[in-house]
Amino acid sequence: MKGIGDIASQKKFRLRPRYTTIHWPIVEKFNLTSHDYAVFDSIHKLSHRPEHPWCTESKDRIGEWIKCSRRTVFNAIDKGLELGLIEKNDRGDLRSTEKWIQQVELYSTDENID
Repeated sequence: MKGIGDIASQKKFRLRPRYTTIHWPIVEKFNLTSHDYAVFDSIHKLSHRPEHPWCTESKDRIGEWIKCSRRTVFNAIDKGLELGLIEKNDRGDLRSTEKWIQQVELYSTDENID
């Protein structure tokens, strides 16, 4: 029986976010669509890992995952950059910012979210 190491060495695995849990007060606060939120969450999940600190996945692939057009993904990215929820490096790779992490991942249970 092959171990996971054997399988991993023989096959290239592609990472993919499995789910998005939408924190609705954040959607309202930043005037996001559910697609905006799903794009940002996918970027967050595909970055902030020791071996891959940036999301390098194509916009087409992200659109396929969340069932939206490439244009919708680009519009969401533009909005996220403008709001400071995601950032882009010189190569065009993306990752969520400290603002996203503070607002979404470490959100307050208070109704008055800053």
